[in-house]
Amino acid sequence: MSEDTPQSSRRAVIPLLVITCLGFAARIGLWQVSHGSNDATIWAYVGLFVTRDGLLKTYHNEVDCNQPPGQPYLASAAFQISHATGTMFAKWWKVPMLLGDVVVAVLIWKIIRPRRGKLAAAAIVALFAWNPIAILVSAHHGNTDSLYTAISLLAVWLMEDRRRFFVGGLVLGAAINIKLIPVLLIAPLLASCTNRVQAFRFVGGLALMAIPSGVVFMLAPEDFTMRVLMYTPMAEHWGLGEIEIFGSGAEYLPDDDWFHVNLDLTELPRGETIHFRVVATNAN
Repeated sequence: MSEDTPQSSRRAVIPLLVITCLGFAARIGLWQVSHGSNDATIWAYVGLFVTRDGLLKTYHNEVDCNQPPGQPYLASAAFQISHATGTMFAKWWKVPMLLGDVVVAVLIWKIIRPRRGKLAAAAIVALFAWNPIAILVSAHHGNTDSLYTAISLLAVWLMEDRRRFFVGGLVLGAAINIKLIPVLLIAPLLASCTNRVQAFRFVGGLALMAIPSGVVFMLAPEDFTMRVLMYTPMAEHWGLGEIEIFGSGAEYLPDDDWFHVNLDLTELPRGETIHFRVVATNAN
C-alpha cells in the first residue's frame, strides 16, 4: 500500500494519537491508585530478601523467587527505591512494565507504518493503548509480562526489520533473563537467519546474555533448577475461587472445594442481612 497523502494522513492520525495518549493516561491513573495483585506483594518480599540476603540465598530460601535473575534484581531495585523514598513498592515495581507498553506502542508504529501507512499504524497503536488486558497487566497486576514481551518484540524488530542479528540476540537474551517464556522465540528467529554469519551473530548475542543465569546456575545448580527451570504455576487456581454466603440470617453448608459456589441457604428471616464474599485466587 502506498504512503498516505500528507494532508489526509495528518487529519486522521492526530485524533488517533490523542486517543493513544488518553489510553496511556488511563494506565497512569490506574497505576496511581492500584496496589496490584498478590504478585506485587510476593515480589516486594523477594526484593526485600534479595536486598538483605543476596540472590543465591534468596533462591535457596524463598520458593516464590522462581524467575531468572533479572526479575529478582528488578524487585530489589524497586524495593530499595521504595524504601529510600517511603513510597509504595508496587508503584516502582510497575514502572518498567509501563515503559514496556510505551516500547510496544512505538514498535507497532515502526512495524506497521512502512507496511500499511500512517493511518493503519496509528489505528493499531490506539487499539493497543486501550486494550483492557494490556492496561491491567502493566498498570495493575504486578507481573513482568508486559516488560519481557516488549523486549522480545524489540528483538524481533531488530532482526527482521533492521537485520541486527547480534544485537537482536542480546536483546532476546535480556528478555529471557526476566522470564523464560521468550526462549520460544529462539528457534523461529534462528530460522530467519539466511546464512551462517547471521546465525553465529544471533547465537553469540544470546550466549553473552546467558552469562547471568549461567553464573547463578553454576553457583547454585540445585536451587536454580528447582526454583526456575522446574517452576510450574498452579493454572487450575486462576479466576474465581468460590462465593461464600454468610450472615446472621443465613444457615449454609460450607464446602472447602476451591470451585464450590455455595447456594444452600435455609431459614431466611425477613430483614436480616446476608453477605456475599467472592474469593478470587490466582497463581503467581
